[in-house]
Amino acid sequence: MNKEEILEKLISILGNPIGKGIEYSFSCFNDNCPSHQKNKKKLAINIETGNWHCWVCESSGKSINSLFRKTGNGNFYISKYQKENLDQFNNIKETISNIDNPDIIDKIGIVQIPNNFKPIITNQDIESDYFKQALIYLRKRDISYFDIIKYRIHYNIKDYQILVPSYDNNGDVLLYFIRNIFDSKKEYPKVERTKIIFNELFIDWRCPVILTEGIFDAFTAGKNSIPLLGSTLGTNHLLFKRLLNKKVPIYLALDPDAHDKMIKIAKLLSDHGLRVFIVKLVDGDINEIGREKFEKLLDGAYVYNDMDNIKNKLLNM
Repeated sequence: MNKEEILEKLISILGNPIGKGIEYSFSCFNDNCPSHQKNKKKLAINIETGNWHCWVCESSGKSINSLFRKTGNGNFYISKYQKENLDQFNNIKETISNIDNPDIIDKIGIVQIPNNFKPIITNQDIESDYFKQALIYLRKRDISYFDIIKYRIHYNIKDYQILVPSYDNNGDVLLYFIRNIFDSKKEYPKVERTKIIFNELFIDWRCPVILTEGIFDAFTAGKNSIPLLGSTLGTNHLLFKRLLNKKVPIYLALDPDAHDKMIKIAKLLSDHGLRVFIVKLVDGDINEIGREKFEKLLDGAYVYNDMDNIKNKLLNM
């Protein structure tokens, strides 16, 4: 579609606008928006960049695609930079319709924490070196006493290990993470991690979320941080479906060596109409640089746009 065709399509969906050139203001598509009810032109759209924003209800997006999806119109505008994702766009409606559908999302069985692990807060055996070393290790990793209590971190009463359980919305343990204290070996029970959001019990879906690689990174990043348990996110992940459903701003803060993967995740989320911010880490992962420095980097996060993806490809040519 050229600009004239895009404008014509928008008019057919939203009615006549005010404005000229590439900047127009339409009536908001949101039925619950006060400006929509009064037919005021508060939905600003740039038909060249694709950016759109309602100044009343604060609905916004970074592409014409996301606006068309919001209005329920299936004729998406595909830019020349998005041809490679045509199949993905064709499947967007199906993806959205499957979100949180209990018939689609497989049920995950509850796992049992091994008997040799006990919560640190309720089993303080000060005579045990296993307990002492577990506490020392966690404090060295910048895990606060508050987090040790809140996340019910365990220690192994027979070995030098700590265990971090993951709770779903019902308070059930679906996954846990074990880390050796002295050799950093880690392990998980054999479950499908794509179907689990680590510690979703503690996530407030009304607020922005921070996506990190590892669990200790999430602890350091603070409230509303979710570890990917790696550096990938796909449309088959429960986390992706939940983010698409909740439509909250997302801050991506992956390790420096995972920059390309982070941009790929940002593009996936942005192409589905979500607002994504990139937190640029340079001097190490979040847990290494510490809370104070990460908070400053978080304040300096920038909004992802597709030019980041194009620049990244050019730099790697």
